Amino acid sequence: MYQERRQALKEVLKDFGCDAFFSVNQANSYYFTGYSGDGAYCIFGINGDLLVTDGRYIEQAQKECPDIQVECWDRKAGQTWPERLGAFCRKQHMTKIAFEEKVLTYQVYNRLQAANELMQLVPGASSMAIILRKIKEEEELDCHRKAAQITDTAFAQFLPDIKIGMSEKELAARLEFLLKMNGADGLAFPSIIASGQNSSLPHAIPSDKKVEKGDFITFDFGARYRGYCADMTRTVSIGAPTEKQKTVYETVLKAQIAALNQVKAGAVQENLHLLADYIITEAGFGGTFTHSLGHGVGLNIHEEPYLRPGEKSILQPGMVVTIEPGIYIPGWGGVRIEDMVAVTEQGCEIFSKTSKELMIL
Repeated sequence: MYQERRQALKEVLKDFGCDAFFSVNQANSYYFTGYSGDGAYCIFGINGDLLVTDGRYIEQAQKECPDIQVECWDRKAGQTWPERLGAFCRKQHMTKIAFEEKVLTYQVYNRLQAANELMQLVPGASSMAIILRKIKEEEELDCHRKAAQITDTAFAQFLPDIKIGMSEKELAARLEFLLKMNGADGLAFPSIIASGQNSSLPHAIPSDKKVEKGDFITFDFGARYRGYCADMTRTVSIGAPTEKQKTVYETVLKAQIAALNQVKAGAVQENLHLLADYIITEAGFGGTFTHSLGHGVGLNIHEEPYLRPGEKSILQPGMVVTIEPGIYIPGWGGVRIEDMVAVTEQGCEIFSKTSKELMIL
C-alpha cells in the first residue's frame, strides 16, 4: 500500500518537474510510509526514498516501515539529519526538491539548503500531497467508519451521565474517557463542549461553567482510529426547550439535511454552503452562520476539500467531508449539527449514526 502511494507521488512529481518530495509533516510521513511516530524527515524521490529519525524512534520506524530505507542520525556524534538527507539526494542525483510550503519553517529550510549546495528547494509539496490524500482508499474509509462508530458509541454511553451542576470540563473529561474506553487511539481534536451562552462560540473551549436547566449544550468531538479522524456535533437541551430554541434547532437541522441531500460527485463545493446559508437567512437568522459549511477530514481533522464561498471545485467520489451548519447568537447561545460523510457517485455515506432529533435531557 505505501509503496503504491509513493509511486503515485512520483508520478505527481514528474508533472511538477521535481525530483523528490521533502516531508516533515507527520500526516504525510504516515500516509507514505506507515510510520506513526514523531521526528521523521523524509525524502520521497524518483531515484529513491529515505526516512531519517533519531535514536528515540529508530526501532519503531524500522518495524513500521520495512519497505523503505530508514536511517538514524546521532547528534552526539556530530551528525545532523539535513546532512543525511543532503548526501542521499546528492548520491541519487536528485536536485529539485519540493517542500511542504504550508508547514516548513524558515529555519529548517535554511538547514536543508546548507547541507547540499546543489539542492534547489521549491514550494509545492503540500499541493502534491493534497492531490493524493483527499481521495480516500477503501482501507482509509474503513478507518473513518470505525472512528465514527467509536464516537457514536461513546456518546450514547455518555448521555445518561450529563447532569445539572456538572462543569463543561467535567463533561469533556468523561466523554474523552469513554472515547478511549471504546477503542479510540486518541482524540481527533480537543473536544468542544459549550453550554448556555457559551454555545454561541463555534470553537468554545470547555470551561468551569456549570450546566444549568434550560441550557443548550453543543458537543463537537471525535475519535481517532489508526490515524484517521471522526468529527460529529450534536446539540442537546437540558430540560424542555423554549420556542426560540426549538425554532433555531429546527432551522439548523433543515439546513443540514438540505445540504446532505445535495452531497454527491460533481457538486460544486461552494454551492452546498450557499444552500445552507440561504435556508438559515430565509428563516430570519441571517449573519448568524459564521463559518464554512464543512471541511475535508482524514489524517488531519481539517484538510482539503473545503465547502465554503469561493470554492468552485467539485466533489469527487472518495472524498470525506463534514456538513455542519450552525446558528450563533451572542448573549443567547447557539446550535450546530454535524455529520461526517463520504462522497459517492449518487450521494453520500453518512458515517455518524447518532440521532439528530433534539434530545431533551
